[in-house]
Amino acid sequence: MQRVITVTELKTAEAERRRVPVLAFVPVLAGFARAQGGRYLLFGSAARGTMRFDSDVDLLLDFPLDASGAAWDFAETACWDRGLEPDLLPCGGCKPALSGPYRARFADFGMSDARWFEIDSAIAAAIRHFSGAVDNAARLVSELAAMIARFRPAVDL
Repeated sequence: MQRVITVTELKTAEAERRRVPVLAFVPVLAGFARAQGGRYLLFGSAARGTMRFDSDVDLLLDFPLDASGAAWDFAETACWDRGLEPDLLPCGGCKPALSGPYRARFADFGMSDARWFEIDSAIAAAIRHFSGAVDNAARLVSELAAMIARFRPAVDL
């Protein structure tokens, strides 16, 4: 008799499949970053070691302007080649200091203290961007439910 594989087992296996390549490509990213005079900052579930079956790889890119395109391409290719979905954010234009709980969430690839102040604005902008998207999605779902209820014919079962 064949054993039935559960959805939970499939999700667990996929989470592990995603976690292992991240561990392997962190030194590759660090080497590229050093050679280009920049840094990658891994954050989110990949940095915490808590990837799920649907997790992507969150990377903040901190590179000189002339190397940022190559850094983006390198990180994106490194992720896709390992079957990982990249979520890349540029670090440019950031201002306030990053401290406290945010800093602890990053796997630091040689980030100097002088550069941490550039990260906080990028995080704040990402939070504003995604929280607005969640609010909009909730509003759209509510409006859609109201429209369906209004136009759906009554059905007795």
